[in-house]
Amino acid sequence: MSNETIDALDIDYDRLLFGVQRSVRYHRHRQRFLDRVRDSGALLTAFGGSATLAAVLAGLPSGWEWALPAVAALTALAGAHELVFGTARAARLHDGLARDFVALEKDLVRARPALTWETLLSLQARRLDIEAKEPPVYRVLDATCHDELVTALGRDAAQRTNVTRVQRWLRHVADIGAHRIRKRA
Repeated sequence: MSNETIDALDIDYDRLLFGVQRSVRYHRHRQRFLDRVRDSGALLTAFGGSATLAAVLAGLPSGWEWALPAVAALTALAGAHELVFGTARAARLHDGLARDFVALEKDLVRARPALTWETLLSLQARRLDIEAKEPPVYRVLDATCHDELVTALGRDAAQRTNVTRVQRWLRHVADIGAHRIRKRA
């Protein structure tokens, strides 16, 4: 193989490895977020149910009649959110996808010493198979995972993106301004 071919192989390998590592981070972030949402809903349901029962048993002071139906409605919403949004199911999906990407990353590392174009193409095809099972990607979250990986690998800070603080804060629920995300340099 010529040096140009070897260089192209190395570049494609590095891009694939970086993309797989970013995907692992992405799915772990989604899993943790969805688990927190589910746990918060369960906590709210338990707290709200207890508060509703306590309010019924103790009676409410004058002027607080609205609190009982409000707490009851909030408890019902918190209890129903798992049925509506399926956060536990979604968290398990992201856990499985992260595991698939970790397995692919391990195979990438194993393949590195004797890397050929054939092996690389096979690994790229596996990545596409995993990606086919993914729900739509939150691009802002993906960009923040990119930035985390750039930092973790000690790469040039110019490779980071221009994701804003507000975008980072809302990255799990909305892709606000995703079309404006660019590398800083």
